[in-house]
Amino acid sequence: MIVDTLDQLTNYTSLHPRFRQALEFLESRDLASLQVGKYEIDGKEIHAAVSEKQGVPAEAAKFEAHDRY
Repeated sequence: MIVDTLDQLTNYTSLHPRFRQALEFLESRDLASLQVGKYEIDGKEIHAAVSEKQGVPAEAAKFEAHDRY
């Protein structure tokens, strides 16, 4: 997991061959205007998910983890 800001993302593109495609998607979109949903970048191999949920206070937050992706 990478914990950083989007403006630092170019520092990580060498870590995985698909990071470049993900970065290009993020740079080519107005992220604030994306509707809730799933956006395929490279079929099902790379996708972005936009969701709208009620957050929790910072002191109650935990790192998110996944068994897949």
